[in-house]
Formats: sequence, structure tokens, C-alpha cells
Amino acid sequence: MVSQLSWADIAMYYMLNSMVDPTDPFLTKYMKDRLGNARLKALDDAPALKALVEAVAAEPKIKKWLDARPGNDKENF
Repeated sequence: MVSQLSWADIAMYYMLNSMVDPTDPFLTKYMKDRLGNARLKALDDAPALKALVEAVAAEPKIKKWLDARPGNDKENF
């Protein structure tokens, strides 16, 4: 877990997670088509960035929002 979460951590999480999360409801069809499956492995060679994404997503309040956010009940588009 991140010892002290900053706005920069959240901003980086948003940007990086949008690239690698195949279920992200906010990623447009255009971007999915454009980036393809290569985006799913984008953080494999960047362990520090991957750890940041995982740590931010594990923060209790953020995890709660991610589980309840709009779009989670919709099929991927």
C-alpha cells in the first residue's frame, strides 16, 4: 500500500490503468481498437509503475469507488 497517497499517484493511476485495464468503462472503443492487446502488457517491463497502479487500486476508499463506479454493470463496448 502507498504510505501517503498523492494527487500525482492518483493521476498516474488513472492514466496507466486506462491503458492496461481491459474492462475500463471509460476507455473508448477507438482507443481499444487503436491500442489493441499490446496495451494489456504495457506495464510488464515497468515494475515500479505496475506496483503504483496496484497500490493505488488497493487503497480502501479507491477500491470501494472502483467496485461501485458507473459502467461496472455494463458490457464492454
